[in-house]
Amino acid sequence: MKKVLPVFFGLTLAACGGGSDDKSTPTAQEQQTSVNDTTTAVEPAKSEFAPIVGVYDASYEGDKAVAVIDSQGKYHMFDHLNDNKGGNKDCYAPATQELPNYAFNGLSFKYDENLRHFQLQNATPSLAYEINDNNELEYIISDNLTVGGGALSIKSNNQHIVIRKDKLAVSVEDVLGKKCA
Repeated sequence: MKKVLPVFFGLTLAACGGGSDDKSTPTAQEQQTSVNDTTTAVEPAKSEFAPIVGVYDASYEGDKAVAVIDSQGKYHMFDHLNDNKGGNKDCYAPATQELPNYAFNGLSFKYDENLRHFQLQNATPSLAYEINDNNELEYIISDNLTVGGGALSIKSNNQHIVIRKDKLAVSVEDVLGKKCA
Protein backbone atom coordinates (compact mmCIF):
# COMPACT_ATOMS: atom_id res chain seq x y z
CA MET A 1 0.00 0.00 0.00
CA LYS A 2 2.88 2.33 0.71
CA LYS A 3 4.11 1.85 -2.90
CA VAL A 4 0.66 2.42 -4.44
CA LEU A 5 0.01 5.72 -2.66
CA PRO A 6 2.94 7.65 -4.20
CA VAL A 7 2.05 6.36 -7.69
CA PHE A 8 -1.60 7.36 -7.23
CA PHE A 9 -0.54 10.80 -5.94
CA GLY A 10 1.78 11.33 -8.92
CA LEU A 11 -0.96 10.39 -11.40
CA THR A 12 -3.35 12.83 -9.73
CA LEU A 13 -0.85 15.73 -10.13
CA ALA A 14 -0.23 14.84 -13.77
CA ALA A 15 -3.96 14.79 -14.50
CA CYS A 16 -4.42 18.29 -13.04
CA GLY A 17 -1.92 19.79 -15.47
CA GLY A 18 1.02 20.18 -13.17
CA GLY A 19 -0.03 23.41 -11.48
CA SER A 20 -0.96 25.51 -14.53
CA ASP A 21 -3.21 28.53 -13.84
CA ASP A 22 -5.29 30.95 -15.96
CA LYS A 23 -2.67 33.71 -15.64
CA SER A 24 -0.12 31.91 -17.79
CA THR A 25 0.97 33.53 -21.04
CA PRO A 26 -0.37 32.06 -24.30
CA THR A 27 1.88 29.87 -26.35
CA ALA A 28 3.50 31.21 -29.52
CA GLN A 29 0.87 29.45 -31.63
CA GLU A 30 -1.98 31.00 -29.62
CA GLN A 31 -0.36 34.44 -29.93
CA GLN A 32 -0.02 34.03 -33.70
CA THR A 33 -3.67 33.08 -34.02
CA SER A 34 -4.88 36.08 -32.05
CA VAL A 35 -2.68 38.45 -34.09
CA ASN A 36 -3.97 37.04 -37.38
CA ASP A 37 -7.60 37.25 -36.28
CA THR A 38 -7.46 40.98 -35.61
CA THR A 39 -7.22 42.78 -38.94
CA THR A 40 -8.22 46.38 -39.46
CA ALA A 41 -9.66 47.63 -42.73
CA VAL A 42 -8.11 50.88 -43.89
CA GLU A 43 -10.45 53.02 -45.96
CA PRO A 44 -8.92 55.07 -48.77
CA ALA A 45 -8.75 58.78 -48.13
CA LYS A 46 -11.60 60.69 -49.73
CA SER A 47 -10.89 63.66 -51.93
CA GLU A 48 -11.92 67.05 -50.58
CA PHE A 49 -13.57 67.48 -53.99
CA ALA A 50 -15.75 64.34 -53.62
CA PRO A 51 -19.07 66.25 -53.80
CA ILE A 52 -18.25 67.55 -57.31
CA VAL A 53 -16.08 64.73 -58.70
CA GLY A 54 -17.79 63.16 -61.67
CA VAL A 55 -18.76 63.43 -65.32
CA TYR A 56 -21.23 66.09 -66.45
CA ASP A 57 -23.07 66.44 -69.75
CA ALA A 58 -21.91 69.48 -71.72
CA SER A 59 -23.63 68.54 -74.99
CA TYR A 60 -25.10 71.25 -77.17
CA GLU A 61 -26.98 71.21 -80.47
CA GLY A 62 -26.32 67.52 -81.15
CA ASP A 63 -22.59 67.66 -80.35
CA LYS A 64 -21.91 65.33 -77.41
CA ALA A 65 -19.41 66.65 -74.90
CA VAL A 66 -18.56 65.89 -71.29
CA ALA A 67 -16.96 67.83 -68.49
CA VAL A 68 -14.90 65.76 -66.05
CA ILE A 69 -13.96 66.94 -62.58
CA ASP A 70 -11.28 64.64 -61.17
CA SER A 71 -10.38 63.86 -57.55
CA GLN A 72 -7.75 66.63 -57.58
CA GLY A 73 -10.44 69.21 -58.42
CA LYS A 74 -9.25 69.71 -62.00
CA TYR A 75 -11.74 70.46 -64.79
CA HIS A 76 -11.33 68.56 -68.09
CA MET A 77 -13.39 68.86 -71.27
CA PHE A 78 -13.79 66.06 -73.81
CA ASP A 79 -15.65 65.75 -77.09
CA HIS A 80 -17.59 62.47 -77.05
CA LEU A 81 -17.26 61.39 -80.66
CA ASN A 82 -20.25 59.04 -80.43
CA ASP A 83 -22.44 61.38 -82.51
CA ASN A 84 -22.83 62.45 -86.16
CA LYS A 85 -20.22 65.21 -85.80
CA GLY A 86 -17.71 62.76 -84.33
CA GLY A 87 -18.24 59.92 -86.79
CA ASN A 88 -20.04 57.75 -84.18
CA LYS A 89 -16.77 56.69 -82.56
CA ASP A 90 -17.09 55.53 -78.94
CA CYS A 91 -14.17 57.51 -77.54
CA TYR A 92 -13.42 60.90 -75.99
CA ALA A 93 -11.26 63.45 -77.81
CA PRO A 94 -9.42 66.33 -76.13
CA ALA A 95 -11.17 69.68 -76.07
CA THR A 96 -10.95 72.03 -79.03
CA GLN A 97 -11.89 75.73 -79.12
CA GLU A 98 -15.22 74.90 -80.75
CA LEU A 99 -16.26 72.76 -77.76
CA PRO A 100 -18.44 74.30 -75.04
CA ASN A 101 -16.56 75.12 -71.82
CA TYR A 102 -13.20 75.14 -73.63
CA ALA A 103 -12.16 78.15 -71.52
CA PHE A 104 -12.48 76.01 -68.34
CA ASN A 105 -10.34 73.13 -69.58
CA GLY A 106 -7.36 72.53 -67.28
CA LEU A 107 -8.48 74.92 -64.53
CA SER A 108 -8.77 73.80 -60.90
CA PHE A 109 -11.38 74.23 -58.21
CA LYS A 110 -10.78 75.65 -54.75
CA TYR A 111 -13.16 75.14 -51.84
CA ASP A 112 -14.44 78.18 -49.94
CA GLU A 113 -15.63 76.91 -46.56
CA ASN A 114 -17.52 80.09 -45.65
CA LEU A 115 -19.62 80.10 -48.84
CA ARG A 116 -19.70 76.28 -49.19
CA HIS A 117 -18.67 76.78 -52.82
CA PHE A 118 -16.24 74.97 -55.05
CA GLN A 119 -14.98 77.93 -57.10
CA LEU A 120 -13.22 77.35 -60.43
CA GLN A 121 -10.07 79.44 -60.22
CA ASN A 122 -9.33 82.00 -62.97
CA ALA A 123 -12.52 81.13 -64.86
CA THR A 124 -14.20 83.62 -67.18
CA PRO A 125 -17.12 83.66 -66.75
CA SER A 126 -16.90 82.69 -63.09
CA LEU A 127 -18.15 79.24 -62.13
CA ALA A 128 -18.90 77.76 -58.72
CA TYR A 129 -20.72 74.70 -57.43
CA GLU A 130 -22.52 75.16 -54.13
CA ILE A 131 -23.09 72.18 -51.84
CA ASN A 132 -25.72 71.70 -49.15
CA ASP A 133 -25.31 70.42 -45.59
CA ASN A 134 -25.28 66.80 -46.87
CA ASN A 135 -22.33 67.55 -49.21
CA GLU A 136 -24.59 67.23 -52.24
CA LEU A 137 -24.31 69.53 -55.22
CA GLU A 138 -27.18 71.98 -55.03
CA TYR A 139 -26.55 75.03 -57.22
CA ILE A 140 -24.42 76.19 -60.11
CA ILE A 141 -23.35 79.80 -59.90
CA SER A 142 -21.88 81.70 -62.86
CA ASP A 143 -21.28 85.41 -62.50
CA ASN A 144 -24.61 86.62 -61.12
CA LEU A 145 -26.70 83.64 -62.25
CA THR A 146 -27.73 80.83 -59.90
CA VAL A 147 -29.21 77.64 -61.28
CA GLY A 148 -30.72 74.97 -59.02
CA GLY A 149 -31.72 72.51 -61.72
CA GLY A 150 -31.53 72.11 -65.45
CA ALA A 151 -28.71 73.58 -67.49
CA LEU A 152 -26.86 76.85 -67.59
CA SER A 153 -26.07 77.88 -71.16
CA ILE A 154 -24.23 81.09 -71.97
CA LYS A 155 -23.12 81.94 -75.49
CA SER A 156 -21.11 84.93 -76.60
CA ASN A 157 -19.18 85.66 -79.79
CA ASN A 158 -16.02 83.92 -78.64
CA GLN A 159 -17.15 81.20 -76.24
CA HIS A 160 -19.97 78.89 -75.28
CA ILE A 161 -20.64 77.62 -71.77
CA VAL A 162 -22.93 74.67 -70.99
CA ILE A 163 -23.10 73.55 -67.36
CA ARG A 164 -25.39 70.98 -65.78
CA LYS A 165 -25.42 70.05 -62.10
CA ASP A 166 -26.47 66.40 -62.45
CA LYS A 167 -23.71 63.84 -62.92
CA LEU A 168 -23.85 61.24 -65.68
CA ALA A 169 -23.84 57.51 -64.89
CA VAL A 170 -20.45 57.13 -66.59
CA SER A 171 -17.45 57.37 -64.25
CA VAL A 172 -14.36 59.55 -64.50
CA GLU A 173 -12.29 56.39 -65.02
CA ASP A 174 -14.55 55.27 -67.89
CA VAL A 175 -14.03 58.56 -69.73
CA LEU A 176 -10.29 58.69 -69.11
CA GLY A 177 -9.98 55.03 -70.17
CA LYS A 178 -11.71 55.70 -73.51
CA LYS A 179 -9.58 58.56 -74.82
CA CYS A 180 -9.31 58.57 -78.61
CA ALA A 181 -5.99 57.37 -80.00
